[in-house]
Amino acid sequence: MPALTMGLAISATVTVGPIYWAQAFVVSIITPWDMDNVFSVRTLMLSNVMPRVPQGLPASLVITMVNYSISFGLGSLGSLSRD
Repeated sequence: MPALTMGLAISATVTVGPIYWAQAFVVSIITPWDMDNVFSVRTLMLSNVMPRVPQGLPASLVITMVNYSISFGLGSLGSLSRD
């Protein structure tokens, strides 16, 4: 989460001018890295909590929810940008 927060803070302080692209580039590098780390950590945490036999169930739930949220976000932004 710290990298995601840092990326959002950099995005909030973006100024108009030539430095805009440098800040946007840094945000596009930092933010996905944090998302990938949070995704794998949550999957491991949930599968370690469960008993040995159904460990795949919580991992599958995390993967499904992350993919649904990404798809929903992209779909809603795609429909908003067309209007």
